[in-house]
Amino acid sequence: MEGNIFSKKQRGFTLVEVLASIAILGIITITVMTFFTQSYDYTKRNQSKTVGINVARNVINYFDQLEFNELYKQYEIASLDQKGTRLTLEDCKTHPSLYTTSCSDILQPTINNYEYDTEIILKKYNAKESDKDTGYDLNENLVRIEVKVVWEDKETKVKGLLKK
Repeated sequence: MEGNIFSKKQRGFTLVEVLASIAILGIITITVMTFFTQSYDYTKRNQSKTVGINVARNVINYFDQLEFNELYKQYEIASLDQKGTRLTLEDCKTHPSLYTTSCSDILQPTINNYEYDTEIILKKYNAKESDKDTGYDLNENLVRIEVKVVWEDKETKVKGLLKK
C-alpha cells in the first residue's frame, strides 16, 4: 500500500518546530529594526546640527560683508584681550549704523519652527612669527570670529576669519 496517505514515512514540521522558527524570525526582525530606528535618530540629530552650522556660517558671511574698518574701530578690536568681545542681538541695536539689515533675521533666525540664538565673539588676530615674514600686517587685516549657535538643548560653534 504505497499510496496510503497515512503512511508513517511522510515527515512534516511539528507545531513546536513552526513556533520555534517564528520566534527566531521575530528576534532577527526586531534586531534589524533597531538598526533602522537608531539610524533615523542619528540622521535627525545630524540634520539639526547641519542647520545650526549653516546658521553660524550665515552669521560669519554676514559679518564678512560689513565694512571691515568700521567693525574694527567700532569694537576696538586692536585693544582686545584673548577673550575678545561678545556680540549679541542687543549689541546690534546699540550700533545700528554698522548693520545693513535686520539683526534679528541674521542673529536670531527661526528655521523649521526652531529659534536659533547666536552669540558672536570677535578677537584680534595674533600673527605667528612665521606669518610676520609676509610683509603684510595680518594683525591689522584679519579678525578672528567665533559663532556659537544654540537651539532647543543643542549647540554648535563655528570659527573663522574676517579679512579686510
